[in-house]
Amino acid sequence: MLYCSSRNRFIYEHSILFKLCNLFECLYFIYISLKFKSSYFGTKAKDYIKTQVTMDMGFVNGRFGCIDCSTTSTNIDRAKIWGWDAALEYQTDWFGWNVAYNRTRGKDQKTGEWLDNINPDTVTSQLNVPISNTGFSVGWVGTFADRNNQVNAGTAPQAGYGVNDFYVSYKGKDSFNGMTTSVVLGNAFDKEYYTSQGVIQDGINGKVLVSYQW
Repeated sequence: MLYCSSRNRFIYEHSILFKLCNLFECLYFIYISLKFKSSYFGTKAKDYIKTQVTMDMGFVNGRFGCIDCSTTSTNIDRAKIWGWDAALEYQTDWFGWNVAYNRTRGKDQKTGEWLDNINPDTVTSQLNVPISNTGFSVGWVGTFADRNNQVNAGTAPQAGYGVNDFYVSYKGKDSFNGMTTSVVLGNAFDKEYYTSQGVIQDGINGKVLVSYQW
């Protein structure tokens, strides 16, 4: 199925059901689903607040911490932010794979300078593998950001990075229907990286997430 849901959005969906049958009955079913969507966005903002964080980390009195950390906010009279998103989702009975791409740009319309706190080009990928019919699944989430070269003179480009998370998830059945529990190993390879605003992110970490829907 192919359609446009709005002027700036494109969506493609297609599903296939394979059947293995003999003369009397169908013995096996394989379900494959493919979805693709993309969208364009553009915003003109007045009084846009640009935030930049400076974090000079090191040892102070024998302890690791901030040597010189500060936050600067700048008001921009007129700003333009634009870009596009694209996402691909592939699902089968054995695994699910999602990949998404985002590209965003921003400029000060008065000076023509880049908004260098805008997120760089980013690809996010997720692989989810269910374990038979147990309700358990294992998976991986990767986030990969490109080097941000859309900066002004005198500003150091943000370095690119790749962060990998691994998880085990359980989707409840019967009396636990509606409950989902996940154990996540975040930033598994302990990558040091910063947001586009200059804020350092967590190193290797563990999380337990519990949600319930009714």
